[in-house]
Amino acid sequence: MIRRLFFATMICGASLGALAQPMFKTEWGEGIWLATSDSAFTMNIRPRVQMRAISSNELRQSEFDEDVFARRARIWTTGRLFSPKLTYLFQLHFVEFDVLPQRIEETDFNRRPVRDLILQYNFTPTTWLSFGQSKLPAHRSRIISSLRLQIIERGIDHVLLDVDRDIGFQFRTQFSTGDASFLRATLALTTGEGRNQPPDWRGLSYALRAEWLPFGAFKNGGDYIESDVFREPRLKLAIAGSYIFNHNAIRTSSQIGFLLFEPTSIQTAILDMLAKVNGWSFEIEMLFRDAGAPVQFSPSGTRRIIYDGVGGHLQAGYVFENLFEVSGRIAFATPSSSAKPFAFGQREATLCVGKILVLPSIKVQADVTIAERRFWNGLPPQTFTVFRGQAELGI
Repeated sequence: MIRRLFFATMICGASLGALAQPMFKTEWGEGIWLATSDSAFTMNIRPRVQMRAISSNELRQSEFDEDVFARRARIWTTGRLFSPKLTYLFQLHFVEFDVLPQRIEETDFNRRPVRDLILQYNFTPTTWLSFGQSKLPAHRSRIISSLRLQIIERGIDHVLLDVDRDIGFQFRTQFSTGDASFLRATLALTTGEGRNQPPDWRGLSYALRAEWLPFGAFKNGGDYIESDVFREPRLKLAIAGSYIFNHNAIRTSSQIGFLLFEPTSIQTAILDMLAKVNGWSFEIEMLFRDAGAPVQFSPSGTRRIIYDGVGGHLQAGYVFENLFEVSGRIAFATPSSSAKPFAFGQREATLCVGKILVLPSIKVQADVTIAERRFWNGLPPQTFTVFRGQAELGI
């Protein structure tokens, strides 16, 4: 299946280009560009892979387990269709571990390789309407691509309170609020069932995200790059809030997770902030989740848990002029009182060092995380350490 999708993509791009004497260009960090001679059709292809090594005593407290694997292998394609106003984007994944962290069943449609599939009409450079499968306008560090994360992996607050992709419509626009400042608003109406799912129409998901940039735009879209790789000469700040209401959700983590036994509504509220200046970056996120029925049981006694509660992280880093970076993060997640007998709370601290070899597509990183996990069902608390190393390779 994956091979057929990959070759179909290549054949489609090559065929369309051949019909109109294509132009071909490659550039590190910008991928492979194909375009017709009149630039009416363009295709930008960016393959990438993340190779990771990990050592952890999370499972067996007395000894470490090691593993080396491909964490991500993806191909990302975007371009325009016969008009600058009509654009498309799709992304495929090719390795099993790109799906396993989503906590899904073996037969789940989430395992299919399509991650993003979007058709977008751009009314203006700052106002657009899209249809398809994409990330919801939720928390900043989830919207940020894994290619542009500051630390190797997202924190425990994302693992337990995440909101990811869904299928439907998104609309974004922008308003000036001063000489340089502006407000950006995004609305989304989606199925609520997550990616690659046949809709059952038990309910819909409604999302709103508002962002304020009081000191103007970041360099090169830097408000969605965690590190200050472009070294902002003056302070830049982005403050945002998001709200997602998934009516009759069918999954334990709203759009992702295990299937629930009965639909229930899930609300997720998010506050985030990113500041950058002279190589320094500071990021804060807080996530709040409330579920109508956080614990469900099947007739056979099987349990489903919606992790409602609160989580967040504080993250900071500095990029030297030679693109060597040091960063750190503290993160936590705590379940609500109704979920505490069945769920754990965790806090963790991570220190990461890295070197960007080719911005932004080739880099190496290493980090260490020390975590403490707490239970409310009589089990003793656990502490564990995770060491990770990663190489990001992309065109």
